[in-house]
Amino acid sequence: MEEHRDHDAEARRWMRGTQERRTDGWGVAPEPNMKRDAIVTGDMTNMDTILEEHSVRTLHAHGIAMGLGDGLMGDSEVGHLEIGAGRVVWQDIVRIDVSINKRQCHKNEVIVGSCKHAKEGNPRLHLLGLVSDGYVKGLLAFTGKEKYGQIVTVMGHYYAMNRDRRCERIKIALDGLVKDYEKDKTDEFLKCIIVNGDEGCIKDGETLFFNYRSDRMRQIATVLGFRVKSMKVDVVTAYIAEPEKYAHVTFFFNGGVVKQHLNEERHKILSLRDATYDKDPKMSIQAVANKVMEVIRKSDKEFVMHNFAPPDMAGHTGVPEAAVEATSATNKAAVTVYPACEEAGYILLITADHGNAEQMIDLETGAPHTAHMTNPVPFIMKGDQKEFYFTTDKKDSEEKNGALCDVTPTVLDIVVAEMTGHSLLMHDEEKKEEDLLGLHAGRMA
Repeated sequence: MEEHRDHDAEARRWMRGTQERRTDGWGVAPEPNMKRDAIVTGDMTNMDTILEEHSVRTLHAHGIAMGLGDGLMGDSEVGHLEIGAGRVVWQDIVRIDVSINKRQCHKNEVIVGSCKHAKEGNPRLHLLGLVSDGYVKGLLAFTGKEKYGQIVTVMGHYYAMNRDRRCERIKIALDGLVKDYEKDKTDEFLKCIIVNGDEGCIKDGETLFFNYRSDRMRQIATVLGFRVKSMKVDVVTAYIAEPEKYAHVTFFFNGGVVKQHLNEERHKILSLRDATYDKDPKMSIQAVANKVMEVIRKSDKEFVMHNFAPPDMAGHTGVPEAAVEATSATNKAAVTVYPACEEAGYILLITADHGNAEQMIDLETGAPHTAHMTNPVPFIMKGDQKEFYFTTDKKDSEEKNGALCDVTPTVLDIVVAEMTGHSLLMHDEEKKEEDLLGLHAGRMA
């Protein structure tokens, strides 16, 4: 007869020791020592030690595995949402494409009403949202093909899509005072270009947002006068991040829910207010690490999650030296968190939401590379190797390969809690099978 197990007691015991670290923009380059890889170029002394001593594997962080279109790069919002959900969540951009293909969006009351208002009243309709080669590019093609409508303003999302209450950035987007193109600016930091003078400016009752990123339109929509509408959790948790990634460890990780859950503690560590992140690539990472250490040492939280933002934010600047400084600062901050977890008995899990800093230059053109990557990301588990180690992906297997959506099922598996989804924690029977096949790796070089 199988011995009875008190799963609730086990869950309470093990949950107290679970800490998850999210290193933003920290991918695994496709080739070792690749040119302008800010991760291997930086001081990785502490991270190398962690990699050598604990179970490590990689996770898919782009495309279908992230609920995106095939081959599309992931981002911070999608990454945190997938991790929090514990399953593949089809993203709004995919759902919008399906809606268009099935002609469902043609019946959307807001879209139909806006078009009707333009026809019957003011004959102008502004469309305001994100356009890029990575996602939404059909509008530009449609405008050119139909010879209808024109682009009247262009600006970087650093200003118009700010969500951190940086009023000085939103003001630049709203005022639209800068009329000349600023040289040496990558697309994110491009200030507003007014193509058609006052005629191109938004008038009352003319604007329709089409941005599929609700978090990025919330702040500017509120300023323009719109109102944007915005799991039961019994575990005592804490979430820690700088403003740039605060929404990711709260709103996105919680499945797009704004309201703070019961027993959920949040810490927003203020960032330095430099104009761009190449000015101080370290940001406030050490303050984040110090807060994590403080929370862990109290040992009253069953699950603690934090985000280290510098690799991603510095990676977006396109300045290799800044990215190297950011990854080195991240390595240094690990010295604060890692020992605290060991002392308090926490199981430390480290991963990233997408790649970025591992490639700071376009290998074909030599130009700065400022976008996310489709590279896999590391997944590291600090714990007793006799008890905690990862499965490995098997070639030609019907089982799916590891992805970000498998992180939370793995955490729940560690704490012996009820779960659905795909856990990457290897159990004794699986280890025996893999040892027989010679597949068990344990660590990643």
